[in-house]
This record gives sequence, C-alpha cells and structure tokens, in this order.
Amino acid sequence: MILRYDNSLTGFCCLLGTVIKQRLQWTTISSTHKSESGSLFEEEHTITSDPLWAETVTKGLKERLGSEFIHKLGYAFLSEKENIETDLIQVTRFALRYGKDFLNQLHHPQVHALEAAAMKTSRERHRLLGLIRFKRLADESYFAQIAPQTNVCPLLGNHFAERFADQNWIIHDQQRNSALVGRNGCCHVEPRFEINEQLLSHTTEADVAAAWRSFYNNISNPQRLNPKLRNQFMPKYYWGNLTEMQPQNPEHPC
Repeated sequence: MILRYDNSLTGFCCLLGTVIKQRLQWTTISSTHKSESGSLFEEEHTITSDPLWAETVTKGLKERLGSEFIHKLGYAFLSEKENIETDLIQVTRFALRYGKDFLNQLHHPQVHALEAAAMKTSRERHRLLGLIRFKRLADESYFAQIAPQTNVCPLLGNHFAERFADQNWIIHDQQRNSALVGRNGCCHVEPRFEINEQLLSHTTEADVAAAWRSFYNNISNPQRLNPKLRNQFMPKYYWGNLTEMQPQNPEHPC
C-alpha cells in the first residue's frame, strides 16, 4: 500500500495515528504534492490532514510516552531525513511497547535514529538564532533569507515574535519557498511564499550593512584567525546570507 499525506507536521500526526490505530502495512509513504504515477498493483490511501485528529493523536502519545517524546518526534520530523516518516512510525510502535523509559535505550537503532534526527534540527535552530541577518525595508518591516538544511523555520517563530513584538518581519526559507511571517507579536508560516520583486530596501540599509561589515572586519585579528573554529560556529554553508561575509559595496568603502 502507498500512503500519501501533505508533508506537514499536522498531516504526519494524522498519518501516524491512522497507521497505529488501523495497523496499516505500507510499502511507500509519499507526498500528495508530488505528481507521481501510481502503481497498477498497489493500493493507494491518502491521509487527510485534520488538526483535531492530529491533536488527539499528539495528546494520546503525550499521556503514554511523555512530553519529551512529542518534542523529539516533532524535531526529528522537521529534520527531513530520508524516510523519516517510516523511522518515526517504527520508533513510536517500539515506544508504545516499552513505555516512557524507551528513550534511555540509546543502544537501540530506532532510538538512536530518533535522537540523531532531533539533534540535527535542534542544532540548526540554535545556530540560526545567531546567524539570521535582517535588512530593513522601505515600509519599515524587516526581511531575512535563510537556506536551512532542516525545516527549522517554524521553530524560530517564538523567539523572533518576542524580539520583534512591535515590528513586522519575514524570514524567507529559500530551500522550501516558505516563510515565517510576524506581525504584532504573533507569527505564522506561509507554506508558499513568493518574493515581491518590488520590495525596496530602506534608504539607510546600504549604510547600515556597510557599517556592519566594517565593524566585523575591524574587530578581526588576523594573527588570531582560527578558520576551523570559525567554521564550527559559522559554517560556510550559511555565508551566502550573512551580511558580514559579503564583499564591500564600492559605494561604501569602509
């Protein structure tokens, strides 16, 4: 059987609950967003994304397995690791058999896979909180672009909603063409986001960016440069969206 769902966390919770409740057996889990030709010999079953059912599934798992399991399940799902859905269904079945203490059994391959996937997302979230660079737009809002390896954008919302409580802001995920949009201390994810090419930077933005690059260059001590350590905290993968790593604007030689 081929199972299809909408690739959202809510959709996955519905998928997880349905598979466990109905004891479904499957060969493939696929996205309803992909235009794939089905098999003539396999039955297809589409799981509808239902927030109420997802909440019921989450609440039930939390009662039986604890909040830590729900936390790691969500982070692991957002890692977008290949076949992560299958891994999480298997580890949930394992956990339901062994109870809350299953997280202590790190020698078990399914528990190890859960921990590794959740840690990947958690590390990228922590890293991006210090590496996101906003630019001010002409309408006084703030805009940033990221290209994370995991679907970490939804996990950044609370931090920036609190930090920019009285401002409008957008964090655009270039990898997934989605965005985290914040207004008036609240935020939400736009699953399909298109950049308005007419967005104009604030008149002072070029000067601010040049000043930041100048500050970064001036506090650097070439004699104490440790590229390995710098790459550990500021991996080259993210440099394309870091203001201080861009070449100086010829109009603003600092």
